[in-house]
Amino acid sequence: MKYRKSDYSVSSYFVIPLSLIILGLVAFFAAAKASEALARFSAITLVLMLALRLNGRLGLARLNIGFSLEALRLFRGEEFELRAEIRNSKILPVWLKVSLERPDALVPLLEEGVQGESTLLPFEKVRGTWRFKADRRGVYSLGPAKLSAGDILNLYRREKRIALDQEIIVYPRLLPIHSPDLPFREYFGARTTEGIVEDPAWYEGTREYTGNRSARAIHWKASARLGELQEKIFQASTQRKIMILVEGEGFAKAEDGEGFERALEIAASLASVFAESGAYFSVATDRLSKGFSPILPLGRGPEHLGSSLELLARCELSFGQSLPRLVSLMNLQGAEFVVIAREPGDSVKKFLSPSPFRQDRLFFVFSRQKPDETSQGYRSCSFRELSGSTCVEDGVEEDGETGSGGARAKAAPDGSARKVAGQAPGANSPERTGT
Repeated sequence: MKYRKSDYSVSSYFVIPLSLIILGLVAFFAAAKASEALARFSAITLVLMLALRLNGRLGLARLNIGFSLEALRLFRGEEFELRAEIRNSKILPVWLKVSLERPDALVPLLEEGVQGESTLLPFEKVRGTWRFKADRRGVYSLGPAKLSAGDILNLYRREKRIALDQEIIVYPRLLPIHSPDLPFREYFGARTTEGIVEDPAWYEGTREYTGNRSARAIHWKASARLGELQEKIFQASTQRKIMILVEGEGFAKAEDGEGFERALEIAASLASVFAESGAYFSVATDRLSKGFSPILPLGRGPEHLGSSLELLARCELSFGQSLPRLVSLMNLQGAEFVVIAREPGDSVKKFLSPSPFRQDRLFFVFSRQKPDETSQGYRSCSFRELSGSTCVEDGVEEDGETGSGGARAKAAPDGSARKVAGQAPGANSPERTGT
């Protein structure tokens, strides 16, 4: 941490070295002229100001400050706290002021903003909190914090900057959507999340023996350990696999930033719905995502959902890579594709022409959809329809049933984003303690 050049308060001229020199000369000549009262006053004032100057120079010495964030991952619209703890570990009192730089997307909930001022006695500790609201999706960092410390009269002070070095990831908001009744064709008409045949190569665990399977399914070691018969559980040979593709070219050409944010919220909500249903899913985008892969492998569970939400949080409107090229690099045989785009037209031709995508496994979700653009031979839905209960196929509206995994309208106030990311959840008047 670097110390800045000392700052002088405009409230007094005694902090200026020239004034101190003049005061010393006055004391000297007063003593020489036997003006005892003036000499005593000048000497006491000079000693006091020199002591305050020394106190100001030592203001940052043995002054410990620490910051902690209540949450590093949260959904748009959620609130979080930044806690600060400052301890004065010396015998001198100190005046201090703390201020914090912040991005515009993290809005403080207090009118005075992100700053505080206090006086610490010897070996005293003070705590304080600031509360923020995540107003926009993205990846942000608070800080650096500027700490000013000086003498108790605030005549002389020094400053230093402290970096927080922590990223705050704001996920897209989850919308109250319905799980779309994806009309993909499956062999034998099976459309279950789990496959109907177990794969003996994918051992998953044990359970109490039901007697409905052959003795070869018994796990003898586990049975001996538990004192009752246990049978092996294997994962299904086939799983429902869904690929969520966010096509941002149309939003970029139209400079539709708000529509792109809505598309990311739809993608996040669908990922949450599929995660709750137990399906394997993946997310990919043709937009730039700094420091993160633009495509994720198929997976399921809270950790995979957290990675998918982080990818969507890091998306920018600028171009990254072509979606068909990204998908062609992965083995997605049997996968179903949900394409989120701005509107029908040139932006979706790449998916309908000869490509890694089978047309009967494609489902489009459009931000803008005109009535005369629905009869194009593919299944589609608009953002508004996805929030309701109708989908469009070949120009005909169908009533769809609400899926079992409807996304939450907003992240729960008890910290649902922290649960997704595997983090524990965490007044602005300072709390003081002394030792």
